[in-house]
Amino acid sequence: MEKFKDMILGGFTVSFRPEAGGNMVQLRHNRSQIEILRTPPEDFDYLAKPEIWGMPVLLPPNRIRDGKFSYQNRSYQLPINEPPPRNNCLHGLILHKPWQIRKSADNAVELFIHYPGSAANEGWMHEFEVRLHYTFAEDAVYQEITVRNLSELDMPLMVGFHSAFRMPDGAVFRLDADQESRTLDDLRKIVDGNTELLPPWGNYRAIQPGERILGHCAMLHLQGRDPEFSIRYPDSSWQMRYILPPPWREWVLWNNTGSENFLCAEPQSCRIDAMNLDIPFSESGVIELAPDGAATFRAELRMEQFK
Repeated sequence: MEKFKDMILGGFTVSFRPEAGGNMVQLRHNRSQIEILRTPPEDFDYLAKPEIWGMPVLLPPNRIRDGKFSYQNRSYQLPINEPPPRNNCLHGLILHKPWQIRKSADNAVELFIHYPGSAANEGWMHEFEVRLHYTFAEDAVYQEITVRNLSELDMPLMVGFHSAFRMPDGAVFRLDADQESRTLDDLRKIVDGNTELLPPWGNYRAIQPGERILGHCAMLHLQGRDPEFSIRYPDSSWQMRYILPPPWREWVLWNNTGSENFLCAEPQSCRIDAMNLDIPFSESGVIELAPDGAATFRAELRMEQFK
């Protein structure tokens, strides 16, 4: 996969790992020399756990309780890849699968995956395709992901990115998120129906050594602008802004033990375990795709100087 490493696209140096998760694993802003994403040091590290490096695609995102749900009188049983006692389907169907990649222009790359779909194929009875397009400008990256339902049945759609950002010592972050966080039970890490009030995310703050961050919050729309996650870097006048317009609607925050200098700020189109929540799809975020229907999600990652 050497030809997809250290590519100069627009104002960025970029590396991709299409063989597992359609993942952009490196993003360096060349003018500031800031490494934005958490990049794996070795292939073994990446392939063992691709979800904690770069920006892999999750479909469906996060966890589905026991891998089970029902939709339009059909029963789905997805693989259990998180063993008991959690016993969940974790991070969906395409994280560990190979994608195709091509350079679609001097400053653009497109990744593509076709999923065959059948009840015998991991319990997901829908054939679908995903196209992930990146365009690189001098100081901005434009991301567009489109999912198309190729089956003859309506397909429930839930999408996320497990976006892992470097947080070097002294970096501070903020994000536009509701202060009310949906809590997860301690045993299975599935939403338990309760909420807790957290300190506001809207003010820049550092991560203290050993501080563990876990949150599941609705994105917050302020004064008509799109929600964003921002990082300001130590000894630098540069900041990164990760901007997510609708239909993105949820954040999941995670930094493992809090000692590894990264923070996953994961955009999701839906709540965790959305198909098993006793609420309307309009609240849980599930999108229903008719046969040959498609949904597109866009995001922008921008580097800019601040005063």
